[in-house]
Amino acid sequence: MARLYFYSGGIFLISIVVCVFNEGETTTLFVREAARFKSEIGEIILVDDGSPGELPDMQALASETGLKIKVLTLQNNVGKDRATLIGLSHAECEFTALMDIDQQFSFEDMLCLKNSLTETGDDIVHVLKEEYFSIWNLLFRLFSFLTRVKGYEKNISDFAVARSGILKQSLERYNLSPIFSLKGALPGISSRSRSVRVKIRERISGNSKMDFTRLLDVFTATYLLAFPNIVRLSFVWAFAFFIFAVGYSLWICYQKIFLNSTPPGYPSEIIIEMIGFSFVFFFIGILSEYLNALVKQLIVKKPHALVRKLQEFLPGSSSGEGNG
Repeated sequence: MARLYFYSGGIFLISIVVCVFNEGETTTLFVREAARFKSEIGEIILVDDGSPGELPDMQALASETGLKIKVLTLQNNVGKDRATLIGLSHAECEFTALMDIDQQFSFEDMLCLKNSLTETGDDIVHVLKEEYFSIWNLLFRLFSFLTRVKGYEKNISDFAVARSGILKQSLERYNLSPIFSLKGALPGISSRSRSVRVKIRERISGNSKMDFTRLLDVFTATYLLAFPNIVRLSFVWAFAFFIFAVGYSLWICYQKIFLNSTPPGYPSEIIIEMIGFSFVFFFIGILSEYLNALVKQLIVKKPHALVRKLQEFLPGSSSGEGNG
């Protein structure tokens, strides 16, 4: 029988769902930081997203911090968004917080969001990252505007606090979706949802801000998965270069035959280059279509019944309780 941790000492408790992948030391720091607020935290749900590495001694951490910790070990890596859904299905408290293990958002921020829900009666409050300026962030904004990436133009984060019931009900429909974006889903979960802007902190591991590598990752993921029309843009460029080469050739022939003159420069080299560009973009388009179909198939074929082991670690217990 499930133990419910909805209410304690006049305070509605909160479940924290966080995904981990080869982040043993970061996990220890996260749990110890959470212990500072254990009077309001009912449980921490760690979803091990198919990590080949080992997590730290969770029973020792539970005993040290006085926190209830659940560890869901997945069969294989399914990505942060879907792993979060799996962890969410095991949340038992009145409220659920979706957080990152690297603590770019603080537990103080989380509790402020939770308190605002209890005061306003809203279903969910999600976070917009505070704006900052850099050349990479500027390029990211431009890319987001041109491609209409849902939520990115507002710099939406997947850090949110919500009433557990409404969050579970609303996200269930995404379980079978081959391509799922938590950031894109959070704003539309309920009509009683709102966003707040929160300043991000430096991550314990990794980089909090946009740089060339992260911009390239976003561009690649968007190019291959979310926007097949962008993939097909290569064919448009190929067609455009080819038409330009043919048109330029006809114009040269017209001048030579009817006007007995030759355009200045190197028209034959220009034509050859334009035709070459058209072939290059044509083959890029073919390769992109293939990669697009391949990546989508890899995502679709990922199994959904993924939990290999569920363990609960309680303060004072000698060992975790496992369920297959």
